[in-house]
Amino acid sequence: MQKDEDFWFEDGNIVIIAQDIGFRLHKSILSSVSPVFRDLFSVPQPEDAETMDGCQIVRVSDSASDLRHFLRLVIRPIFDFLDSRYRPSFRMLAAICRVGLKYQANAAVEAAAQRIEGFFRGWPHTVQVLGKRQLTIPALHWEAFWSMHQVTQRTSATIEDAIEAVNIARLLGRSDILPFALFLCCAGDALHLRDGVPREDGTVERLSNEDYLKCFKAIPQLLSTCSTDIRSLPAHWKESGSSPECSRPGACVDVFRMMHAEDATEHYVPVVTDLFTSVRVRKVKLAVYVQYSDRLCVNCTSNLKGLCCCIEREDYLKRVFDL
Repeated sequence: MQKDEDFWFEDGNIVIIAQDIGFRLHKSILSSVSPVFRDLFSVPQPEDAETMDGCQIVRVSDSASDLRHFLRLVIRPIFDFLDSRYRPSFRMLAAICRVGLKYQANAAVEAAAQRIEGFFRGWPHTVQVLGKRQLTIPALHWEAFWSMHQVTQRTSATIEDAIEAVNIARLLGRSDILPFALFLCCAGDALHLRDGVPREDGTVERLSNEDYLKCFKAIPQLLSTCSTDIRSLPAHWKESGSSPECSRPGACVDVFRMMHAEDATEHYVPVVTDLFTSVRVRKVKLAVYVQYSDRLCVNCTSNLKGLCCCIEREDYLKRVFDL
């Protein structure tokens, strides 16, 4: 057995072993947060019970990394959590939920679950924040959106965490996590979607067959929406008389007509994350936008390049994933 570097207290009175890693802890602290541990410690131990330095030994099936994340929340001082810049990782929060559910540490589970739910429900807020900022700064690409989202929601995560997030949502019964989490599954690596993603302990997180099928069906819809919305703009403005702030209505309408005529024949295949970015910073751009946008007036160019398909579409992802 190897002693854990962070959670081996010489004055502890219980040793918990997970994956051959020992955690020497205090019964009173664990009992205060978990009725399962409290009941376990209250049961008299037989004379031949396994001990170490006079401490009872309890072997658990949890991974050492999951248990360590849980202990960081319930045992360590919470100074980090008081720092407004502190962003716990999604993986830490997910581990707290898994271990907390097992040991009925309800307060810990609720705290972690609320942070997870806030992250995966909060993307419209981040879009709105960026929309306001884009009035004065250039539009942000997907990577910048993702970085900003972690700041506004005070949680760090990677797109690869999305599969685990879907499974945590199912485990917790928190369906509001699912729309954005499933979207991120579609936006990530196709091999991860098929084969899963390993956790810290090596356990592979995979989607259920039902959720995999939801993603498989949704990807063409997401790409189609991304393409259709952008193609529809020149068609709309050539009929309605360009954008409302247009300073050269006649000239800009003619440009929109040319754009509409040419984009109808252009082969355009966007990427899933383009749904969350404005026209000017998409990974895959329509050639007609690149060719003709500088022929528009300043106002029409600004409006066109700043457009983002996903703004205020909270219900869209629910429909796509049939939630």
